[in-house]
Parts: sequence; structure tokens; C-alpha cells
Amino acid sequence: MSPFHLTYFAMTLDLILVAATAIRRRGWRFWPSRTLVALVAAFAVSACGQGGKEGPSVGVLLDPVDTSKRETGFLVDSAELEDPGLFDRMPRTGRRSSGGPYHVEAHRVREGRGTVLGYRWWSEGSPVVIDDEKYRKVTIWHRDGLPDEGVVSLDDEAMLALYSSGGSAWPEIGCYGRISTGTLRFRTYDEDHVLADLDVSLRPKETGRIDKEDNGWCEPVDLRLRLVLGRTEVEKLTPWEGSAADHIYGETYPPE
Repeated sequence: MSPFHLTYFAMTLDLILVAATAIRRRGWRFWPSRTLVALVAAFAVSACGQGGKEGPSVGVLLDPVDTSKRETGFLVDSAELEDPGLFDRMPRTGRRSSGGPYHVEAHRVREGRGTVLGYRWWSEGSPVVIDDEKYRKVTIWHRDGLPDEGVVSLDDEAMLALYSSGGSAWPEIGCYGRISTGTLRFRTYDEDHVLADLDVSLRPKETGRIDKEDNGWCEPVDLRLRLVLGRTEVEKLTPWEGSAADHIYGETYPPE
């Protein structure tokens, strides 16, 4: 395959992936399957081969890797978790509808008593695979508020720390749990930022998998994070951070 053909193939596949991502993020119920993408890609490769002097050829995509990751953190005073007991109502394994509840909804924040800290992580996944984006959320609520600096244990009665992770395109499936083992060390950096060291571990629960009826497919989690948390207000939080979205994808995908 000539360099021209390789470029043609890459552009065709990229257009397919861009279109699929745009469709999915608008909450539509249909988007191209991986099989369809493979068929169109194969057609593109075949067309490339037939259009040149080299004859038919086969293209191979080797070792695709993540191309984009995002990490953000925030701190909100006079705030609380919107539904601190949601995890208690989550179904475990077995067939699920896509109507909720979703474990990621437990990270919603509203005005109230205390201080809420949030950590949000997202990976775009492989550039040649559809719907493999991943997210991770940690939200910590201290009911009595936090001083300017100090160290707190996450098993403190005034603390509630929540964890969720999963595939952004599949909000009904994922791993979640309360974090009761670990510490949060923090200090004010300036009027707009707080520095925090988070060292936690947990064994998450699982929800929504239809191919795993036994428990245990969520791996143990150990997080050691050094964060810069931006101070903000509840009304300024995005759905990715903590407000309720019109569609649940707004809470599993960061804003573009």
C-alpha cells in the first residue's frame, strides 16, 4: 500500500469514528457498531488497493494506545452530596435496563452543609475503537467543613467518600463503592486553590454486567493522588463535575 493509500485509509476511518462519537454524545439510540466500522474500513482498504498499481493489499493497525486523558479537581464549600444513600439502592450483577439508577449519579452535589471535594479522570481510549472511553470519579463530603489545612482519615464519622468508574458509553455498568480506608492531607495554596494528597484503597462493588453473574470482576483500587483543587461554587459545577445532566452521558463524559 502506497503512502497515498495509507493516508486515504486513515482519513476514512477517522471520519467514521468522529461521526460515531458525535452521534453517541447527543444521546441517540443508534450509532455504528464495531462490525460496521470494520466493514467500512475493509472497503476503504480494498478501494485503496484497487486504485493503485500495487493491486489489492491489506492494512494492519498495530498497538493502538490512549491519545487523551483528562484530570480535574474542585472544592466547594457550603455543599453536600445530593443523594448520599444511592449506593445502598444499586442493583448488583444481572441484566439491567438503561433507565437508571446509575452509580455515577451518587457524585452529584447540591448546596448544603459541609465541604465537597471532587476528583474526575477520563480517558479517550484507543483512537480506533468505538465506545471504550473510561472515567473515574472520587467525591469526598466532609459534613463539618474543612479547615485551611490538616489531615483527616476517611473513616471519620463526618466523612463520606465515594468512588465510581466505568465505561463512559455504558453508564449502567461499572464499579462503585464507599471509601473508608485512607487519608486526605490538604492545605490552602491561595484563595482559589487547595493542594491535596489523597491515599485511599477499596474493593468496589459491581453493577450491570450481564455476562458475569458471580461477584468479583471489579478489581481492588489503590489511589495515591496529588491534586490541585480549584475552589468553585455549586451553581458553577458542570454535569461532569457534580450537577445533574439532561442525559446521563453528560455525567460520564467531560465537556468538549
